[in-house]
Amino acid sequence: MKVNIWLLSAIALLCTLGSSSVQAQDEAAADIETIVVVGTRTSGRAVADSPGPVDIISAADVTDQASGDMSDLLSKVLPSYHVRATGDAASLVRPASMRGLPSDATLVLVNGKRRHRAAVISFIGAGVSDGAQGADISVIPSSAIKQLAVLRDGATAQYGSDAIAGVMNFILKQDAKGGSVSAKLGETYQGDGDFYQLDANLGLPLTTQGFINLSTEYRQVRPFSRAVQKSDAAALTAKGNNAVKDPVQSWGAGEVFNDFKSFINIGLDLNDDFHWYAFGNYAKRRVETGFSFRNPNTRSGVFGSALNLAGADPDANGNQIPFLVDSNNNTVARAQIVDANGLIRADLDQQGWSRRYDRLVADLTSDGKSGNCPQTGADNNAGLDVRDSAGLALVQANPDCFVFNEMFPGGFTPSFGSELSDASLVSGMRGVWGKAMTWDLSASVGRNKADFYIKNTVNASMGPDSPNRFSPGSYIQQEQNINADLAYSIDGDIEQHIAVGFEWRKEQFEVLSGEQDSWQPGQFIDQGFSIGSNGFSGFSPNTAGKWSRNNIAFYADYEIHPNSDLLLGLALRWQDYETFGATTDYKLSAHWKLNDNVALRATHSTGFRAPTPGQANISNITTLLANGVLIDRGTIAPSSPMAQRFGGEPLTPEQSVNSSVGAVLTFARLTLFIDAYQVDFDDRITQSADISITAQQAQELEDTGFSGAAGLRSFRFYVNDFDTTTRGLDVVATYPFSMLAGDSELSLTYNYNATEVTHFNPVTLNELRIRQIEDSLPRQRGNVSWRHQQGSWRTLLRLNYFGHYWIAHVGDLNLAFEPASELTLDAQVAYRFGSRDQYTLVAGVDNLFDNFPDNNPSATLTGSKYPELAPMGIAGGSYYLRLRYAF
Repeated sequence: MKVNIWLLSAIALLCTLGSSSVQAQDEAAADIETIVVVGTRTSGRAVADSPGPVDIISAADVTDQASGDMSDLLSKVLPSYHVRATGDAASLVRPASMRGLPSDATLVLVNGKRRHRAAVISFIGAGVSDGAQGADISVIPSSAIKQLAVLRDGATAQYGSDAIAGVMNFILKQDAKGGSVSAKLGETYQGDGDFYQLDANLGLPLTTQGFINLSTEYRQVRPFSRAVQKSDAAALTAKGNNAVKDPVQSWGAGEVFNDFKSFINIGLDLNDDFHWYAFGNYAKRRVETGFSFRNPNTRSGVFGSALNLAGADPDANGNQIPFLVDSNNNTVARAQIVDANGLIRADLDQQGWSRRYDRLVADLTSDGKSGNCPQTGADNNAGLDVRDSAGLALVQANPDCFVFNEMFPGGFTPSFGSELSDASLVSGMRGVWGKAMTWDLSASVGRNKADFYIKNTVNASMGPDSPNRFSPGSYIQQEQNINADLAYSIDGDIEQHIAVGFEWRKEQFEVLSGEQDSWQPGQFIDQGFSIGSNGFSGFSPNTAGKWSRNNIAFYADYEIHPNSDLLLGLALRWQDYETFGATTDYKLSAHWKLNDNVALRATHSTGFRAPTPGQANISNITTLLANGVLIDRGTIAPSSPMAQRFGGEPLTPEQSVNSSVGAVLTFARLTLFIDAYQVDFDDRITQSADISITAQQAQELEDTGFSGAAGLRSFRFYVNDFDTTTRGLDVVATYPFSMLAGDSELSLTYNYNATEVTHFNPVTLNELRIRQIEDSLPRQRGNVSWRHQQGSWRTLLRLNYFGHYWIAHVGDLNLAFEPASELTLDAQVAYRFGSRDQYTLVAGVDNLFDNFPDNNPSATLTGSKYPELAPMGIAGGSYYLRLRYAF
């Protein structure tokens, strides 16, 4: 569906002209403050007076939607904010992108204090967030939020690392009395994806001078799938294999078990000049999702053995000629596939060879030779090919021989999941010295842990003794912060504000080794079977470890009002990291009110994002589709000898330059914000392109303790190796009016965002990755909302627009296509009742007309009916009910 968003927006705004002015408001949003709480250290400034673009989002905007996940909720109200379920661990903590930049380029604050990162690193991040490690905002219950302030501007000089794309500041409720309880349930039109959610908020007095505010939430979410049967699985069924499921794998969303979230916010005035505060959270959930189907005839290292790249020999001219070998190590093919530097780079599947699979048969006898197990060789086992059904039956009848078809006759699809836990505590004191100086001292600690598990799979090298469920190990991210902030205001003919501060922060990333069966080689490793839990190999003791880094920072902010209509600002920040040294950044800002109707604003800043200890040291093996075939791909530490052999180096900070210019227009009832921006993002950290390796090189990795590496065909590592320029435009408009004796408001939010890769190393960034970074997110997104309140009733209609985009299905350039733009419509109606209007019943529908993205042209190859990364989602329509009781 092709849509002109500009025409749509103009019609929506013009249709309200001539209406009388009455500000729409409801009980859920009545206490929203339009005061800037991010991007400045000056209190009491209105959003329209901010030199940078700031959005203030009410609790009602995020609670009254079908989803209960904070990331999903925000993607509906922030057009430049994209959330996508990708793969591997990234499906457990989904990466989010603001302004087309990685998830860890947006800083998350709670009550103005830095939020710790998640332990999960996005090994498969759909290009944009490959290798990112951002905060997990899904652990924040919506019942705890008073409002959310979003700064859509670079703010590294003010807040430190990560604030390149912007800052999100969650403000917690501070009520000392009253509260609410609510229940919400819903499901998709197709009857799956059903969920229920219970939440509560309670305000209590802490003496007469303080408050304790408690919030909890509990949620259960069933999975949904929009899959079709894969062609290879259908072929198995057609040939008489009745053990194959239909469909063999799911494409959609995983299952969420026992999703519990809690927050506490405490404040106490000790006297007129001293205030003590503390807040923290605890959250826990289990998330499970499905992996790719393992075909019982072809899955290499389990059921079969493909022709593999084994090594390279020099030809008469000294060029390295790679060669292929079969399962018996017989050389079967040679070809010239080396790059200009003599390094083996090519993917053999793209060179025209057809893949042939020999069935893997384990000899169970003590010497591994005496079972007389049939094997496919040059003589084809005297005419009996063990790849066919007769050969398979012969193997299964022999007690000295084993094939995994006996355990999984229809193949298998691993289920991958994690027990996720998150906790934090912040405490501090703030107060006033004299009449003009304020101070704030605080300390915080945060911890996020992911305990992984994988089931319905095998460690193939253990043969028939392999368990089917494994605990591969855990990731733990822990952070500590100490902050000291001083602010001083000078009143006089020229108003001035000065702020200075200090920060100490420690980040620590830890890998805990998994159970032994998930990583150790079994007795059948020498017979060609793969090592480690298939799909997500366990972390061996040699790859486990703990890595930490300290840093300190000093900052200074200065704002001056030369006159009542002009604001100028300067921020400076010096930050020193023990691993790579110091960096200094600045920000310039201005806001000029031309008259009562027009104001101009602009910012210019430099920024940085420090590589995390996890990115600098992590090793991992994941399984993914390449050219329709499952392969194992490794991620190794960039400072390891193998990575350095292919250009790897210790990571350094990413650098940015942000510029924005905008206008604030106020005419009668219409308020319009327009901001254009550019982000030059250099030395970006990402995963390199896949680098093909020989069997000998893979064995070298295995010998260093990287369990499962012997079966790798390629690996990646993190690298500072490309630059991008992102240009965009944000438009936000509101127009309140009266209608049918009630109060209405029409609002528009629109974002245009385009990223261009301006410099890259072709050795580490290929065409696929460039297209993913530039084109995998829609360049245009927006929505037009109409809210109306009349007596005890309120309604909402929201029209969402998603521009066209490009997708390489399952990360395969050969399966790329470009889905068209789409529209969806959300609708909601709410009714207050009871003697004191204490009850509110909300009924709503997301995607009212059950719209889906364009069909995936490669659906039967992979099983995904729709593009898996569609920004509008692939669930279709869904509906929900919510009952709230306030007291």
